[in-house]
Order: sequence, then structure tokens, then C-alpha cells
Amino acid sequence: MRINNQRKAYELLLKQEGVVRALDIGCGPKKFGPAIGVDIKKHDGIDVVADMIRSPFPFKAGSFDLVVANHFIEHVDDVCSLMMQIHRVLRPGGLAVIRTPYFASPGSFQDPTHKWHLTMKSMDYFVEDSPLCLSGLPGYFRKVYSGLEFGTGPFQFIGRALCGLSKGYYEDNFSQIFPARVLVSTLMAVK
Repeated sequence: MRINNQRKAYELLLKQEGVVRALDIGCGPKKFGPAIGVDIKKHDGIDVVADMIRSPFPFKAGSFDLVVANHFIEHVDDVCSLMMQIHRVLRPGGLAVIRTPYFASPGSFQDPTHKWHLTMKSMDYFVEDSPLCLSGLPGYFRKVYSGLEFGTGPFQFIGRALCGLSKGYYEDNFSQIFPARVLVSTLMAVK
């Protein structure tokens, strides 16, 4: 099963565990239905108002089976601290689904509050068996899925086809010409 979105991750965990405790950080008014929604501002559907960018998450370690970060990571000051907080609140084997504008997408640079522009290898710095893995972190992940989402136009079709042939070759040679829109990473907490 390709776990490339929060719904698939939730359904897989539900099938395995019977109950899923999910957290959607920085969700705004578009909270993932079954999750506890956390945002800095009160919106409809927000369960907890907290600044998830500058302070530790207000949850106990191992509290969640699934953490969703949908268009949130690009806004934080410290990606490493965010990833360690996500790791901390996940149970062993819990999943994190992270969606962000792909670095080559105009949407990545359009919003002046975006601080990071991530590539397909960006999450590898937190993956325990990756040659890019940072040493000395208090916790690591295992990569479950890494992929790109494209639009529906002809250029997106070409980009999707090239990416399907080789993700690395696409990113190195064609991502700026035929840019994907969204980067999706699904990671499993190793504890």
C-alpha cells in the first residue's frame, strides 16, 4: 500500500490497531477529520490553540499514532526541532505524513512566510539508514513513502512521466522545467 496521504495512513493504522490517535498540526480551518487539530489561531474544528512553531508540542511523548503536517513545515524556524517534536509525540511505529510545496513549484516561493523550500531528499536527514542522516538526533524515522504530486496540465503530465522513470534524475534535471506542486513524505517513528 502506498501511504502517500493522511487518509491512507489513518486507514492502515486503523486496520492494524483498531483505534488511531491522530494529530493535525498547523491545520487551520482544514483539519483532517478524525485528528486533534492544533493551530495558533482558533478556527472551526480546532481542538487546541497552541504555537507549534516556537514551543514544544503540548502533548505527552508517545501520545499519537499519526501526525499530519499539511503545508506547515515550510513555515517553521527550525525544521530539526519540529521533526524531533513530531518524533517525540509519536508512538513507536507511528506515522508522520508531511506535505509541503515542492521546492521547484512557484507556490513554494509565492508565500512570503515560507522559510524552507524542500526537495525529495530533505527528509532523508531524519531517516536512520540514509547517508544524509544527521548524527546526534534524539530520534529517527524510517522512510515509508516519498513522492511528488503534479497538477493536470501538459507540463505536469511530462513532469509526472519523467519523475516516474527516475525520481532522482527528474529532480536533478527536469524539476525546474516541469515542476511538481507538492512534496509528500511519510515517515515511521523508530524508537
